[in-house]
Amino acid sequence: MPATAPLRNGYRVHSMEIEKLKNLSNLDEISFEDKPLTGIFGPNCCGKSTILHALACCYQPPANSLQFNYKFSFFFVPNTDALWQGSKLVLTHSYRYQTTDAAGNTQVVDLKRRTSDYLKRTTRWIPRYDKRPARPIAYIGVSSCVPHIELEKREYMINYTTATRNDNLGKQVLSALGRVLNRSYDELNEHTAGSKKYGGLKSTNIRYSTLSMGAGEQRLLYVLEALYSIPKKGLILIDELDIMLHGDALERFVKAIHDRAKDKELQIVFTSHREQLLDLDEFINIRHLHNVDGDSVCLNDTKPDALRRLTGQQTRPLEILVEDDLATAIVNKVASSLGMKKYVETYRFGAAKNAFTVVGGMVLKGDNVDSSLCLLDGDEYRTDQLKDEQIKKVLTGNQQEDDDRRTKSVEIMTDLALPEGQHPEQYIHGMIVDLDVAGLNDEDKELVTLAKEIQMPQDRHDYVNKLVEEQGYGRREGLLKVIDLASESNRWDEFVKPVQDWLEAKKPEVVENAEAEAPAADEQEGQS
Repeated sequence: MPATAPLRNGYRVHSMEIEKLKNLSNLDEISFEDKPLTGIFGPNCCGKSTILHALACCYQPPANSLQFNYKFSFFFVPNTDALWQGSKLVLTHSYRYQTTDAAGNTQVVDLKRRTSDYLKRTTRWIPRYDKRPARPIAYIGVSSCVPHIELEKREYMINYTTATRNDNLGKQVLSALGRVLNRSYDELNEHTAGSKKYGGLKSTNIRYSTLSMGAGEQRLLYVLEALYSIPKKGLILIDELDIMLHGDALERFVKAIHDRAKDKELQIVFTSHREQLLDLDEFINIRHLHNVDGDSVCLNDTKPDALRRLTGQQTRPLEILVEDDLATAIVNKVASSLGMKKYVETYRFGAAKNAFTVVGGMVLKGDNVDSSLCLLDGDEYRTDQLKDEQIKKVLTGNQQEDDDRRTKSVEIMTDLALPEGQHPEQYIHGMIVDLDVAGLNDEDKELVTLAKEIQMPQDRHDYVNKLVEEQGYGRREGLLKVIDLASESNRWDEFVKPVQDWLEAKKPEVVENAEAEAPAADEQEGQS
């Protein structure tokens, strides 16, 4: 039998499923595909840090490496309240391994994809730690934010010697630090006091160590050191990426680590609470963790709206859940044309797949969804059968009440009326291109001309995005102008008919209730 052994360079982690681990339960999948950066968001206690801890433990350090060997017992210490028995996760990954035949000949084989189970049945975790795939790992926890001066117990003079780091790694770290913090640095230093070492910097002729450094600057230095020292194809895990960084620096930091990760084929997974990062989805895979009826779910590329709706209450008489800001603009146009804009709240849930998690979560909570509509773009899950298949992944069970929940969920879902094989951006673009410009004003004529110049973009979203950008307006105002113009098309009414019919059916009741509430509110105000 040929012998096999993992090599030092693991390729990628593709996804993870968690049956049970700490406060995560029945997590169908969290994907790390597409971009080199994956951001895990969600409320406190939803399991964000647990994902990082698990990833760190799924690999062993490469042979002859000085890197730390993370083990499950490091993050999941058995204690009086938790022995972690019954924990299980499945990692889908790819890596290279080496085979050696009986004659001693070796061959390197690339595995495109493989699944590995990690579990604890009794007292030991499986597999044995030396059987895990090898990959360079750097885990950076929140403890890196604690200023060194708070960890130092001595209250007397600390004498250290200083060595300036002029090596290539030091120069890269110093340059990146300056770009992120928008500050000029002269030196990156290493200070030694007995057996202890401290980092250090020199800026504007002032030299200082991490004993005098702010927590944000110290942590950024620590992260950049890991970023530029980890070997190619490594995995970096950062808990609370945004801690101690102000807005502008955080955006520069994300772009810097994205470029480095892309250049060195790294994967970086981080947790965060900062909603500002959700706008950087061109660099980051956005993943939201949420708990639905005791089970953990992951929403991909979603926006804060969906999470607020799942954890909050309906705020207006009618609510419509949509995929993105383009759909929001479409709904607002239809509602305004019916005089119903003030009665309608829109929530964005992001990727179409998230619709089923959000709607399923609302139904499981027991929300009255009779005044709720989930509007899909119409380019995915077009049939009730496809919707049924997706909702069954969220709402499981074989009881009658489970069937009723699934039926209710699908009943409140509809689609824009798109022709087969088209996307909403492409269809809206086509409506504008085909307009008769004779009755249009100069601004609209120019917009039609711009639309005609956009032909076969690589990204389908650019059918609309480029129109918005070329106008020179902000995103929201530009979308409103695009939708206003598209509504002049003789195809518009058919396109928006599903949402228009729903709003028209709801209008009599909503208006009647609003009129009934108005006198009561006036009377109460007069009494006060």
